[in-house]
Amino acid sequence: MNHSENAYRFESNNNKIAVVTNGTAIDTMEYSVKTYMEAIAEVYKSAGLDIFGIELNTRNLLEIKNSIVSLQQDFGAVLIAGIKAPGCYQLLNMVKQELTIPVILEVTGVAVAIGATILNISKDKNKLLNEMRFLCLGCNELKRAVLEQLFLIGADPSLVVSCRKGGFEYAAYASHFSDIVMVFDFQYEHIKRIAMELPSNPVLMLLSHNLSDHISKLAKVRPDAFIIPYDSIQSESIEAALSGPYLLRNAIDQKLKKITPDMLKSASMSLVEFAQSNRLLPELMDWRSKSVF
Repeated sequence: MNHSENAYRFESNNNKIAVVTNGTAIDTMEYSVKTYMEAIAEVYKSAGLDIFGIELNTRNLLEIKNSIVSLQQDFGAVLIAGIKAPGCYQLLNMVKQELTIPVILEVTGVAVAIGATILNISKDKNKLLNEMRFLCLGCNELKRAVLEQLFLIGADPSLVVSCRKGGFEYAAYASHFSDIVMVFDFQYEHIKRIAMELPSNPVLMLLSHNLSDHISKLAKVRPDAFIIPYDSIQSESIEAALSGPYLLRNAIDQKLKKITPDMLKSASMSLVEFAQSNRLLPELMDWRSKSVF
């Protein structure tokens, strides 16, 4: 048995997760996600993982990358959290090239849960996922991870329309043919106009905390709509309890150097089975999550 195998057997590093942030996601620098990391630490313990927060007072991605790489031997995996897009994705690509331990973004687990939700919606609508049409409005840190997960689980990229705030007129036209509208960041008046143009029984996914105040107003505009707020799939709940920790736990136990696309796809498809007949999302802290990842 070599030294690395002895270290894995007898040291606790394989249970330690470094949560690295600079707090730029909400632009208050490194202190902005401290409370969040403390909150999810107990949830991550369900997978036998210990969270160690590393708050870096820098916006320089190269400095953050060097810090992560230099500390990797003290941890079993790395979670990148609270770093503004596109910087978080650039940092992920940078560290992947040098790390010998798994690394994921905070939003990756959220995207896995959203993927499971969309698979259940396709079942509810009796449509194949590759036949469903999606309209994505606005942009935030979550959008890229969600789209990547959407394509992994089988959505047709040619049936996904993505519009930023300047593309309102085209979005309003595309809404006539959309099965699911995912709103990442958009003005309410534009969302309202688009909601009015949607076909019967539409699905609206509001994928930002900033949109929570609009739920009741949209429900009045479209009482037949199924509205899924971000609070029901946010990282503090479904992701933290079902996706993030068990993805890392599985990768660490198998001594993998990275989280693979097949693992992410399998995670979404497995979570589908957890939802009950009257739910699109699995319940928080479902004990079966330990057997999925």
